[in-house]
Parts: sequence; structure tokens; C-alpha cells
Amino acid sequence: MLRLSFSNHDVYRLLEVEREKLFEGSNDLHTPRKKSTQEILTKYKFKGDAAAAAADAKNKLLERQEKLKQMEEQSAELESEAENFASLAQQIKKNVENKWWKL
Repeated sequence: MLRLSFSNHDVYRLLEVEREKLFEGSNDLHTPRKKSTQEILTKYKFKGDAAAAAADAKNKLLERQEKLKQMEEQSAELESEAENFASLAQQIKKNVENKWWKL
């Protein structure tokens, strides 16, 4: 059995390297920059109009509902196919067992 030994310093350095890879390209790794209200509104394209924001949220909600419905249908179909596959596998297993004993 192969055992590897790491010192706390090695583990800490490895974690720092992984963190640097994760946040590559980021200006400030330690403190997030507080965004202004205007930056947030610009990013999400809500130009101060509450009705537009509500309409956009409603549209996104309807899109999510449709995607969830499709995923539910696909999940049910996969479940049915898995049950058919398991049944077929059991039939094949029985056939092989019966033929093996007849030899």
C-alpha cells in the first residue's frame, strides 16, 4: 500500500495554487468590490422601470417552468427505459442460466 505524506505547509500551498487558478483574471482576490446601483441596473438591463423588471422576471420564470417540465418528461422517459432494460437483462440472464445447465 502506497502512503503519501504531506506537511501542512504543502497542503496550504496546494490550496493557494488552486485558489489562484479559480480566481484567475480577477483583480482583487480577497474583497469583493461594492457595485453601484447603476452598475447593477445596467448589468441586468432594468433601466429603473419596475414594470419591465417584473415582466422580465415573469418571462424568466415561465422559461424555467418550461425547462423543468421538459426535464420531468425526459426523466420519466429515462425511468421507463431503465425499467425495460432491467427487465430485458433479467430475461437474458434466465435464458443464459437455463441453457448453461442444459449443456
